Amino acid sequence: MLDTVFGDVSLTAVESVMALDADFWFEFADPEAPKRIQSRDLRPDWRKRGFLRGYCDSRYTFGRYISPLSPNRPTDAEALFAQNAVLYDRLTDPAEMRNLAADPALRGLVDRYRGVLEALIDRELGTDTRAWVTERPRLLGRPTWHGDTDQPAASAAASGG
Repeated sequence: MLDTVFGDVSLTAVESVMALDADFWFEFADPEAPKRIQSRDLRPDWRKRGFLRGYCDSRYTFGRYISPLSPNRPTDAEALFAQNAVLYDRLTDPAEMRNLAADPALRGLVDRYRGVLEALIDRELGTDTRAWVTERPRLLGRPTWHGDTDQPAASAAASGG
């Protein structure tokens, strides 16, 4: 259905921890940053909405941001705007400098694109409602990410098998 109604569209799913909290990375200019990390004084803010779900069609780029701690599936425009939607018209703004998502004149388009995005997520990712981390991530040591314990080797090791 999506391909026939909206053309050939694909979901863009960005989960880049490196780009999640720019303020955290800027702190690495401080020579004391390693000590601050060890003392837990310097930590990224995992609540920031730096992960993206979006797509492009022949004219627009549309998306919404999520936090790795609180994924969401907005069911209407109000919920969508609470989670930071973006809409760019690449025809009139090829550099994608003006976010049109909050323009009241485009409310119908934004809501239609929200529906397409959610359908793409269903088609390509499934429910997409699990937090990306199973615990508040530790900066020292490897955090436990969802999927780590879903692997057969991890499950066998956890059960003693």
